[in-house]
Amino acid sequence: MFKQIITLGSLSLLAGVASADIFPSFASPEFKYKEAGSVSGGISLDYATKYVSRDMAMSNSRTDHSVKISAVGQYALEHRNAVLLGLSWNEIAGKGSEHYRAPICDEGTGLLELVHYFGGSTALGFGYQFVHGGIPGRANDHMAKGDASSGSPAFASDEPEEHSFVVDFHHDFTRKGLEGLFWDSRVQYAFRWVEGWWFTNTVGYKYGVSEKTDLVLSASWTASIGYYDSGTNRTATPNANGTQGYSVKLSAPTTLGKHFRVTPYIGTVFIGNGAEAANRRHGDVYRDFTFVAGISGSYVF
Repeated sequence: MFKQIITLGSLSLLAGVASADIFPSFASPEFKYKEAGSVSGGISLDYATKYVSRDMAMSNSRTDHSVKISAVGQYALEHRNAVLLGLSWNEIAGKGSEHYRAPICDEGTGLLELVHYFGGSTALGFGYQFVHGGIPGRANDHMAKGDASSGSPAFASDEPEEHSFVVDFHHDFTRKGLEGLFWDSRVQYAFRWVEGWWFTNTVGYKYGVSEKTDLVLSASWTASIGYYDSGTNRTATPNANGTQGYSVKLSAPTTLGKHFRVTPYIGTVFIGNGAEAANRRHGDVYRDFTFVAGISGSYVF
């Protein structure tokens, strides 16, 4: 029943409570492989009571409340391949909110990915992601100062932006006794301004409550390696590498007709040792524990 109707939160937010990143919802039927030449995807509007990025929630109360619009679509190719394009914009309530004494701006993200589908339960994607603003953009802008004019002209900018390559993996467990379990994983390498690795893993369980509604419980872990050791101004690094945060999310995706989905959700975010280092060094940069609630509406095709 689950695979017939589910769209988790917004179409692009599968891992954790929320994120700067676009995570294609491969568990959704819109992102299962269809015949070559077909187009599928959706548009989603998401409201959250707290701005959260990579399982980190800023302590500044001006980042309470955010509105995010996402559009994710794919074009099916031959041999169970597809090209996926995703765009999102996150309007953060507190303009000029500070991240380690530096203002952050609204967050925009783009993803271009080539995906291969193995049967109906596994997907593997390779792509490029761009993030402007938010926590990732702030870190890159702050730590890359003085290096804006070097390197390739295509990346010669002092804007708060992050460029990275990503590998996405999704698997639905289908063996008897494991039905309903799923696993999503991302390995991400940021290659411009601040260089380093990000890792996100989400495991969850989906249960069909009725013909139109499912319950989905998921837990996420986000960590970095090398990311906070790079950049022109290393002494300005707020975080340490390691686990940046954990999150738990409960959502109830509900279908409304053929093309519409509504998904209320609640969740919690817990600080990791990497983000906790910023609090020890610079005061309360991130919240130790945060409750997040929200609702998402999606049009799918």
